[in-house]
This record gives sequence, structure tokens and C-alpha cells, in this order.
Amino acid sequence: MEDNNLNQNNQINSVGTEEQNSVPSTNQAYVQPTQTNNGNTNSPSKKSGPLVIFGIVLVIAIVLIVTLFFENKNVQGTDSQNLINENTKTIIVYFSKDGENYGKNLNIENKRNLTEGNTKVMAERIKSFIDADLFEIEPKDEYPKDLDELYAVTKTEYNKDIYPDIKKEIENLDEYDVVFIGYPIWHASYPQIIKSFIRDNKDILKNKIVVPFNTHAGSGSAGTYKKLFSLIGLPEEKGLNGLAINGTEVTTSDENIKSWLSSLGYKIK
Repeated sequence: MEDNNLNQNNQINSVGTEEQNSVPSTNQAYVQPTQTNNGNTNSPSKKSGPLVIFGIVLVIAIVLIVTLFFENKNVQGTDSQNLINENTKTIIVYFSKDGENYGKNLNIENKRNLTEGNTKVMAERIKSFIDADLFEIEPKDEYPKDLDELYAVTKTEYNKDIYPDIKKEIENLDEYDVVFIGYPIWHASYPQIIKSFIRDNKDILKNKIVVPFNTHAGSGSAGTYKKLFSLIGLPEEKGLNGLAINGTEVTTSDENIKSWLSSLGYKIK
């Protein structure tokens, strides 16, 4: 089973977050008028004029500094054109699962039997459009093909935070500049075997440019990209925008994939 939450009652709404820049409010200077002996008030001191001007200038300067800070931060996180070029060495790492799988939107009545997992198909499509190597994460102990059995095994892994053993590790991961990491959505998250891969390669991955991608059955990325970067300990500017595709639409999403890769800075074949 691939590309689903493994639970019809566990629908996930992927919610993106945006930083909201708070702008300091302008507090206008106020000078308390003085009273004469006859009860009349005098005009504010002439010194209040420069104080008001100074306060306004200070607030404007703070606003400009705050604005520039967030603009520069956003550029670092999204300007992948400066990170990807013709000399970039890329590897596409993915975990995928064939066998029984839910249809679109966890429709168990439209259950399908996959000879190739949807994430594998997506990884191969990505490779067909750019110069990159491909590596499949395979579990040492094969997962059941039956959907109910798979649900039970993976739910236990998830609840007990078990890290499944990987059959074969990448020996030369440090030679790559960019690492794509792909997976289906299981139990509203990435499969536990992705955590195994990150655990075994964390020291290398945190110094790489990481690009996530995933397939799903209606939950989008399920908020996993930020979780993935956090698990690696990756600075925000080193993690590029990911792509989530419904598993039933992978074979018809070439234009979507190419557009995404172009936005990252890759030259499409």
C-alpha cells in the first residue's frame, strides 16, 4: 500500500504557514501642558517639536529594518536559482511501496494493486527530466503487501517510534550537492523508515541542499516538509520547496513536475 494515511478516519488537512511581519505602531509624543496661577494653560514647550520628529524618524527606521530583515530571510529560503546550476550533483532518494493501495481520497472501495509504488514512479519521472542519480530505500524486512496487515505493522512502528532497518545504505552520499527525499504519506506523516535514513545520514544531510517530495491519497504533504527539515537539523535556507502529488495522478503530472524542477533552478532535459 502506498500513498495514503493508512486510515480512512485519519484525514489530514495540510495547512501552510506564513510569517507575518509585525510593524511597530507609531506612538506620537505628547507634552503635558502647564498651568498658570490663573488656571490658563500654556502652549507645549518648544522642545517638544524636535522630540516628535525624532520619535517619528526612529519608528520609520525600525520599520525599515524589520522589513528588510524579513525580505532577506524570505529570499534566502526561496532563491534556489542561486543554489542550483549546471555543476550541481544531485541524487534522488526515495521510499516506495507496491501492493495494495487506497484509491484517491482514501477510497477503499476503489482499492488498487500496484506493481510499482507511486513514489517510485514519481522519483523516476523526476530523474527523467534532470541529471541525477537514483537510490531506493528498501527495508531489511519486507512490508506486507496486504493493506490490513501493512496498516497494523506500520501503525505499531509509528506509535512506538520504531526505526526499521534499511537493507542497503548509500556509500557516497557526501559526494552530492542536492538530495531529493521522497516518500508516501502514512499515518499523517512520512514512513518511519525515512527517519531511519535520516538518523543514519544526519551529519551529511544537514550540510546538503534537501528537496522533499511525496505522494498521497488526499492529504497533500501533511505538513511533513518542515518536520523533515527539523529532523535533519537543516537551516531554512538549505531546504527547498517540495512537491506533493496524489498517487492516482503521478503518471499524468509530468508538466507539474517539470514546472517545479524549473522553479528550483534545474535545466529540464
